[in-house]
Amino acid sequence: MRIHKMLKRSALAVLAVVTIGSAAQATPVLQPGWSGVSIDVTINPGFKPITNIATFTKTTTSQGVGRFSTAVTGFNEFTAPIPPAGGLAVSGWAAGVIAGLPTDPVGSAINHLVIFGNFTPAQLALDYTALFPDISESKFISDLLTIPASSSIPSADFLAMTGDAKADGLYGLNGTAITAVAFSTGTVLGTGNVLITLPAAVPEPMTLTLFGAGLVGAAALRRRKSKIA
Repeated sequence: MRIHKMLKRSALAVLAVVTIGSAAQATPVLQPGWSGVSIDVTINPGFKPITNIATFTKTTTSQGVGRFSTAVTGFNEFTAPIPPAGGLAVSGWAAGVIAGLPTDPVGSAINHLVIFGNFTPAQLALDYTALFPDISESKFISDLLTIPASSSIPSADFLAMTGDAKADGLYGLNGTAITAVAFSTGTVLGTGNVLITLPAAVPEPMTLTLFGAGLVGAAALRRRKSKIA
């Protein structure tokens, strides 16, 4: 199985950070030098909130996961911030839990896994086990609901989740379209895209020197004009 192969790889940098779903913003607010993976998604009317969302990230040096977010009807944006030590953000997908769908039996309380990913039309017709053969849906849901944001998802479970998602091509690059799908019913809850935010470029020392010289020159010119006047 893919999980056994992945367990032999180097240790992963798993980021446990708290993120909150928010209104639309052009660029997420991040600390200087940090990058981020955001999921921008519009949830269709008629669905309960999607809670305990974990945003799985791929960076230039590692993998990680940002938690927790909630998505409600309408536009949502949730971001997993990545510190400089974690590399630069490259791609991402997300998973959460919805407590009941309109198609559930009356009076039942069923938790469904929701995946925010780069699905192909053919994949949308598949059931959960075809896409995630290495971890059961109930275990996936349990991890999202019970593991605190301050704790890492168990290594084997994390590798199973990310390994299957990578094999399915669910990770989205900057601008990649995503679909929010509830399993195992295959119900589409909404659509959106992935937003990758990179740190602002820092001017090189020579550029800063020239900029500073320009300011000094401009100040001197103003002084000369003031004396002439």
